Amino acid sequence: MRGRYPIIALIVLGLALVGVVIFIVARGGAPEPADVEAPDNVIADDPEAPDASEQTQVRVSGTELTVRDAEGEILWLASFEGEIELDADNRVANATDVEWHFEGEGFDELSLKAPVMRAAWDERRLLFSDGVVIEAEEGNLQFSANSAEYQFDTRKVIGRGDVRFVRGSFAGRVQEVVIDNRAKVIRLKRGELARHQ
Repeated sequence: MRGRYPIIALIVLGLALVGVVIFIVARGGAPEPADVEAPDNVIADDPEAPDASEQTQVRVSGTELTVRDAEGEILWLASFEGEIELDADNRVANATDVEWHFEGEGFDELSLKAPVMRAAWDERRLLFSDGVVIEAEEGNLQFSANSAEYQFDTRKVIGRGDVRFVRGSFAGRVQEVVIDNRAKVIRLKRGELARHQ
C-alpha cells in the first residue's frame, strides 16, 4: 500500500494544478480577484510529505488545458510541454514550453508559442517570454517578439521587443504590436513597415 502513495500524490497534484490553472485563466469575465478566494496549497496524502508550512509549490509536467466560457464555448486551448509550477501563496503559475490557441471570434487560428509563461492572477494577465511566436490565418499572419502579454479584461495580445511582423505582402520590424482579437485589428508601434512584391 505504501508504494501507491507517490502515484496517488502525483495524480492529486496534477488534477489540482489543472484545476487551479483553469481557475486562474478562466476568470476573464468572472468576479474581480478580491471576490474570489485564492486556492489553498495541495498536500499529498503521504506520511513523508512536508507539512503545510513547508509546502508552497506544486509541480507537474506535460498537460493540456481547455477553457470554456459560461455558455460552453471554447475560449482557449493550451498545452504545456515542459514543467508547470504553482505558487498558491502568491497566486501565480509558471510554465515552460507553452502553446495557446485562441478560439471564438477574432483572427482565424490565432496561436502563441513561448518557452516561458507566467500566469499572474492578481494582475489578470499572462506573460510570455524568452522568444514568442504568434501566428494566425493559416500562417499568413506571423509575429515574433521578445515577450508578449495577454490581458484577461481586454483579450488583447501585446508583443514587445524586436517585433518582426509579416502579413501577406507586408513585412515590418517594430518595438510593439497590439493584437486586438475581438476587433480583428493590429496596431504596430515605433518601427517600419514595407510592402514586398
